[in-house]
Amino acid sequence: MTRPFANARESHGSRKEATRQADTQTQQQSESITQKLGGIRGIMSLQSTIGNRAVAQLVRNQARSQPQQVVRQHAGDMHVQLMPTFRSEKEAIYYFEDWEEDTVFTEHAREVKQLLLLAQKNGWEDLKERIEYAQSESELVAMEQFKTWDLSNDALLPAAMRLLDKAQNKGWEKLEDLVIAYVRKSEDSRDEPSIASDGLLQNQRDFLIRWATNTPIPKELLKKLVLHAGETDEGLAWLTALLQLPIPTLTIPQFDLITSYKADLSSNEKALRWVVRTVHDSESIEKAKAFIELAKEFNYDMAFALEAVAGSEAHADGVRESEFQKIRENKERQKQKVMKIGYEKALESLTRAERKEVEKNLITAETKSKIEQNQNKFTESINDSIDERAQEAEQEVIKVIGPEAYAKRRDEYLFFFQLVNYDPATLPALELCGHNFKVAEQIVHDVQQAPNLLAFIGQEEINMKLYERCISEVQLPTLNMLLTQINGTELLSYAESGPCLQLLTMLHLNNVPVPHMKQLANRPERLQYCDPQFTADYSQLLVHYTPHQFCQLIDLVPEGAQSTVRFLLTLQPFAASSADLLTCLNLAKRMYWDQTHLTTHICSMALGRTGPQLTAQIYAQRLMVFDRDTKFHSWVNTVGILMTDEGYTVTVGESFQLSGINTYERKCKILDAGGVSRGKFVVHYHPGAKQSVQHPYGSGAHIKPNRGDLQTPRIGREFLPESLRGVIPLKK
Repeated sequence: MTRPFANARESHGSRKEATRQADTQTQQQSESITQKLGGIRGIMSLQSTIGNRAVAQLVRNQARSQPQQVVRQHAGDMHVQLMPTFRSEKEAIYYFEDWEEDTVFTEHAREVKQLLLLAQKNGWEDLKERIEYAQSESELVAMEQFKTWDLSNDALLPAAMRLLDKAQNKGWEKLEDLVIAYVRKSEDSRDEPSIASDGLLQNQRDFLIRWATNTPIPKELLKKLVLHAGETDEGLAWLTALLQLPIPTLTIPQFDLITSYKADLSSNEKALRWVVRTVHDSESIEKAKAFIELAKEFNYDMAFALEAVAGSEAHADGVRESEFQKIRENKERQKQKVMKIGYEKALESLTRAERKEVEKNLITAETKSKIEQNQNKFTESINDSIDERAQEAEQEVIKVIGPEAYAKRRDEYLFFFQLVNYDPATLPALELCGHNFKVAEQIVHDVQQAPNLLAFIGQEEINMKLYERCISEVQLPTLNMLLTQINGTELLSYAESGPCLQLLTMLHLNNVPVPHMKQLANRPERLQYCDPQFTADYSQLLVHYTPHQFCQLIDLVPEGAQSTVRFLLTLQPFAASSADLLTCLNLAKRMYWDQTHLTTHICSMALGRTGPQLTAQIYAQRLMVFDRDTKFHSWVNTVGILMTDEGYTVTVGESFQLSGINTYERKCKILDAGGVSRGKFVVHYHPGAKQSVQHPYGSGAHIKPNRGDLQTPRIGREFLPESLRGVIPLKK
């Protein structure tokens, strides 16, 4: 890398041509970068690559001084850099300029000092001046030199002021912060009467005294601004308006540039702040003025200016491409027509024998070549004329039609921005609707009624279809309130369908806790229960349960006359919490209870019962819920649960043979935990009998509600609940 030092003398020694070319190339690159950020075309070249909004951010922060690279230090690295031997000053210069610019005074600091001593020793003035110039252009070197000053008094204040000016002009923020502390301290130590001898009028002196301690600007620099602002109260009033912002330290040219826009800025604080920031952050007065002029017509808002530039350029590109396409199509049609006529002319020039070849489609290569030559001879000049007219039309598009389209569209942007009064929602609204001014105006109107929509329309995931669905399904006041409870991403989850948004509205109207609403936004069941037949009941349930708790409960609710959601809502008041109801429903499911059983026995209880109270109510029904003779399977299941949970026991009698048949029977009695008889059933055995489809229990033990007959329900021992199976003997 070759670093140009423009101020270095060229009289001592001569550089190689490669070095001079590299210097020129680096300067041209620097100028190219400056041109990219200056003017409309420069800005548009960036916009086409990184996007309009990124350029807007870049412009706001453009020309800000790049932060000084942190000096890299290596703890314990005390090695001495060995300097190579140079046969001439040129070699030393090449060696010096080969370093990366940001490492010259960090990684190569020792070598720089050695090179400077070598240049002084050998009288190499060119190398010496290059090193000294590089040092004068280095913030790091300036900071190190300043740290060696004696700052115990204000004797070095004039030198410090010059150094501060240099730091501000070059944008050296770290050096400025370092020096300005000494400048302020030195100024504060001076006597106030010294100001009186500096040619200030009384009103200027009073102004300076009042503001000296109320602004970050050093006193000497403030005094220059006071003297420059003029002798009138009007001038001081303008300076007061700037100081109240407040403003950073400004040079006189910067102050004058801001003042040149005073008529527009005195009543527009937002614009004034932007102009001050732009002037302070820009690399030069010229560049700052270019940016301000670009934004001036757009209420001094660069974002709006860039949007208009980008949108207008995109529109003009579309117009140009459309016109170019028309020109290409017209040129192609004309050439096809000319080629057809040329072919006919070429046929006329053939001999009679050659024409017969064509008529019979027996064209020889020689005849074909002759036709093509005659056709090209006839069409060549005409095609050239067509191409020339097409080029003229394209130039008309480039020089007239394109610029006119750009200017017209830019005026439309300006009119639209003024129409909506540069509302903050304008730019995201335009992007959302594809720069349709009429639609964007309606979106801005919506945001004015529901301000929380502003962040929502700026989300990357949103599109016009989702936005219109939200606006059509949810009233703006409700939408505005919802966006204080859930974020835009969560709202977009509900916007997957109209019914989902209707469910969200119902949740809001029922005062469903916000955490429940946010959780539901990320769960798939919102799509299942947004059905209108469930929405009202589901919304009321989410007042009491989280979406997760609801899913746990709904899986246990038995089917019946009511929908499961409606029946769960019926049960909800009778349980103190979701955990209590979950305990109840788990037992009810084990017991094979349906909605009727739960309604009869649970909904007859007092409200807000605990889990133990609810299960006690279920156990208290003992074996009375299911009829033994008709619902034998459910009845036996209940016996097994009561044996497991409530200490029920079953006593099995002795086996005896029934008369006349190969059947043995045992009588069984069910006793509760207190020994009270709660029911009975029998066990049958058929020794030697074979099992068949008609007689599935033809062998082995099985139980029946009573002795009965072939129609009496029966259950094989192997299918009994484990607690009951263990007490039934396997054989007679």
